[in-house]
Amino acid sequence: YIAIALVLTGMVSYDLLNVGDPLAFVFEKLDLKWMSGIIAVSAVVAMASVLLVFQMGQPRIWMSMSRDGLLPKRFSKVHPKYKTPSYATIVTGFVVAVPALFLNLTLVTDLCSIGTLFAFVLVCAGVLVLQNRTDIPRGKFKTPYV
Repeated sequence: YIAIALVLTGMVSYDLLNVGDPLAFVFEKLDLKWMSGIIAVSAVVAMASVLLVFQMGQPRIWMSMSRDGLLPKRFSKVHPKYKTPSYATIVTGFVVAVPALFLNLTLVTDLCSIGTLFAFVLVCAGVLVLQNRTDIPRGKFKTPYV
């Protein structure tokens, strides 16, 4: 990021870079519209793939949390044919798709990053809760020197 920022500020003045797509903007400013188009299309594909990966991971996090008793058991239900967490996938789809229809792209990508952070916070909080419960089986792994 730092190297690209340095190169971009060497190509155009830094005050022109306050746009949503600075890399494509710089190439368009330098009359390299074909390169700008390639960068813009690549950014859309990359953003879609990142959102898809987050969309695929969230139901599995919820399924694990449900199996540990941190969410209702309904979230751990696995589809008999596809062997995926069906209920958690449907809930995640609605929670993500409905707001995405009405929000602008910048807000959706910001919420995606915040949601990912929130998911990791929930997992860490779940680990803290589970370490104090005595009614769950303990694994054999021990952290060295702790």
